[in-house]
Amino acid sequence: MSQLHFLIAAENSGAERLARWLNENSDITVTDSHLFGQFGGLWPGREGKLESQLTWDRMVRAQAKRNSGRFLDLDRASYQRKLMANLIGSIVEFHLKASGDSRLLEKVCPYPGTSRIVFANIRRYCPESTMIRLVRDGRDVLVHHALAWLTRDAQGTDRYSYLIERRPDLELGRFFDDHFIERWALWWSEIVRLGRKLQKIEDPPFLLRYEDLMREPGNGLEQLSSILKFEVPIGAEIKASQFQPRFQGQVLPGWSNFFVRRDGEVFQRVAGDVLEAMNYEVGDRWVDDLPEKLSWPPRCSQGELLEGLPFV
Repeated sequence: MSQLHFLIAAENSGAERLARWLNENSDITVTDSHLFGQFGGLWPGREGKLESQLTWDRMVRAQAKRNSGRFLDLDRASYQRKLMANLIGSIVEFHLKASGDSRLLEKVCPYPGTSRIVFANIRRYCPESTMIRLVRDGRDVLVHHALAWLTRDAQGTDRYSYLIERRPDLELGRFFDDHFIERWALWWSEIVRLGRKLQKIEDPPFLLRYEDLMREPGNGLEQLSSILKFEVPIGAEIKASQFQPRFQGQVLPGWSNFFVRRDGEVFQRVAGDVLEAMNYEVGDRWVDDLPEKLSWPPRCSQGELLEGLPFV
């Protein structure tokens, strides 16, 4: 399906900002349809309440179990493949007609544990589509993710007590905990690892690093336009400030302001090979440079979330 392409990234890797720019400055419509992943279940919403989430391929599989296509002379597997293929075509047609654009870019941020299914189903159902991978340093991704999920799954942690409850007697010595880093570093590294395996058989490999896009946005735009075959409108430009990482309107400081040595040890064990493969680090010496503990003083005000903290 030559009209459909994919932008694949871990959540909080800059895909949302890039998608917004493309929507406004090209003839490409960006969607977030959750086509693939075989995911179905409860997922924390923005306010922490559990919400039902379902990917289209999971819904089609459930439908195939109820109606195996016996009246169409199709076995269950054939029925499922044909139904999914037709559904994708209908979704693409609907969005292109509604937007008036000529191509669709589906933004994909895989749920934990679903990356392999996502990549496999893109190749199965959309073999002509281009896959663009956007990768951001996993340590920055985890910082952004931890802040975004403060009200979703952080209750009972020191970071929740410090930033949300603002306990006046609490001096924060560690922002993360082992469980959080193990879970989400594995999620980040899984997406990047599978993408790198795919890169070896793709010609050419389409990879954008968030940090390179921040440093030289013009080059990133040129690369994107050559991949997706669009022309930048006269007067349109892309600025580094458009991709500056923010949380609740505040510019986010770098990951080193949040990590202590224990965090580095856990992250290195889970995803250190990916950091090195993506040229973020060489070896594990970065862990030795981390402090034993943070020196965040007790919160005495009700100001902005990160206001007044000793960031570098």
